[in-house]
Amino acid sequence: MGKFAETQYECKQCKLNYEPEPGFFFGAMYWSYAIIVGIIITLSVVFNLLNLFDYAIAAIPIAIVILLPIIFRYSRMLMLYVVYPAMYSEQYHKKA
Repeated sequence: MGKFAETQYECKQCKLNYEPEPGFFFGAMYWSYAIIVGIIITLSVVFNLLNLFDYAIAAIPIAIVILLPIIFRYSRMLMLYVVYPAMYSEQYHKKA
């Protein structure tokens, strides 16, 4: 996997460019925000159901920091899978 923020910029087989324009992955911040909000809500409900909500104040930030590398990668993947085809489908799919 390499370093935390290291990203492969093209496919080794088909040479597809994963970063079609400079700053493309800045939009991944919105995906990571949504993932983090989902984690916060889920863990808040779980801690509340277990009557351990006092521990949530410390446990939720620790969980987010531990999951940060995974959140970082998945937010970039979501940016590629959802936004990339919508913006650049004509560039890679030939019309009949």
